Formats: sequence, structure tokens, C-alpha cells
Amino acid sequence: MEKKSKTKRKLKMPSSFSIIIGIIILVSILSYILPGGAYEYVDPNAEKVVGERTTIMTRAMNGEELDLLMLLSMAQVGRKTSYTAFIQNQTVDLF
Repeated sequence: MEKKSKTKRKLKMPSSFSIIIGIIILVSILSYILPGGAYEYVDPNAEKVVGERTTIMTRAMNGEELDLLMLLSMAQVGRKTSYTAFIQNQTVDLF
């Protein structure tokens, strides 16, 4: 009677393609579970204050009011103008 030798299988590292697909699936599932950020509509025809830091109030998705710092910068290439808003959450931690 022959004895069957049990060989241990070594775990192989998955390919980089498999890891990327796994991350994409995980992120897509989490996008349905986790809440989105706070967004506010900006009128494109309104006057834009460029290069000046301003404080704005907005509401988060959970209804909490947020005090934000905003800086608007302008870039012009040829005839095309684009604006970029840098937004920072303003919090104060004491001790």
C-alpha cells in the first residue's frame, strides 16, 4: 500500500492586475456605504474674488455647519481661462 505524501502548497502573491481589480471593487463598494462630501453651487456669472482668502459657511451632508477658508486662483492659457478653488477646513484645537 502506497502512502500518499501530502505536500504543502505555498501561497503565491497575486499578480498586480488582480490587486488593482480588487482595489477597484473595494472602492466601488465603499462609495455606496460612505457618505459624500459637502458641495456648494457657485454661479459662473457672479463676480470672482481672485487671490484673496475668504471665509465661507457651508453645510456637510450630515447637516453640520462648516467654517471653511477658500482661495480662488486664476490661470489663463491663450484665450481660455480656468479657475481653481483651494478649500481648507478651519478647526481650532485648544490643548
